[in-house]
Amino acid sequence: MTAIPLFIKAQIPPLNLMYFQSIANLMYDVVHKNAPINLCNLFTPVSNVHSYATRSATMKKLHIKSSRLNIQLNSFSRLGARLWNSIPLDTRNKSKFSFKMSIKSTLFHILEQEKSYVEVSNVIQLLSKPNQSTYFI
Repeated sequence: MTAIPLFIKAQIPPLNLMYFQSIANLMYDVVHKNAPINLCNLFTPVSNVHSYATRSATMKKLHIKSSRLNIQLNSFSRLGARLWNSIPLDTRNKSKFSFKMSIKSTLFHILEQEKSYVEVSNVIQLLSKPNQSTYFI
């Protein structure tokens, strides 16, 4: 027996999903310039990288810096950008309260679907799939 049903019943996400939720909320503040400037400077919108309109730029995604080392892939600047880009545009454009509620309900929906612990990288992959809209409410 796993503890997943207990987490769902108590409406408390497991630690790894709390981590995802915290990064998502911080990324909301970073993108909306409500975070400290040194955190905001870690991220660059794709529209500032290219002088032409790309799909990523029109969807207001963040540029993900290339990494030579695997350890850099889990750094906040890369993970935060990947996480932010995995969230649909309509969810990213919500008010902060609505955004937080949407992220929380989405994480519980994923937890119910998977019926096991889900790592943050797997959540990002699930949200990046073409049928990601099924997770977001």
